[in-house]
Amino acid sequence: MNKSIFAFIIFLSFMAGINRPENHSVLSYIHILFEWDKVENAPGYDFQLSNSDNFSTTITNIPLTDLYYLETENITWNTKYYWRVRSQSVDDWN
Repeated sequence: MNKSIFAFIIFLSFMAGINRPENHSVLSYIHILFEWDKVENAPGYDFQLSNSDNFSTTITNIPLTDLYYLETENITWNTKYYWRVRSQSVDDWN
C-alpha cells in the first residue's frame, strides 16, 4: 500500500519565500522539513501548518527565528496540508 502526504503551499505577499516542500508536493514520509528564504531585518518568523486551506484551524502555530521547521509529530498519511510563514515584522498574513 502506497502512503503519501499532500503538501500544498499558501504563499501570501510580504511573506518569506517558500523553498520546500514545493507547492503540490506528494511526499512519502511523515517527518517534514519546511524551509523558507530570509527576509531582511526580520526579527523572526511565524509558521503555521493546517489541514484547512483558509487556516481556520491550525495544527502548528509557532514563532521561530530559524529559516526552517521540522515537523515530526502532527503529520499523518493520506492527508492534505497547507503551510505558510511570514516575517514577524508584518502585521497580517495578507
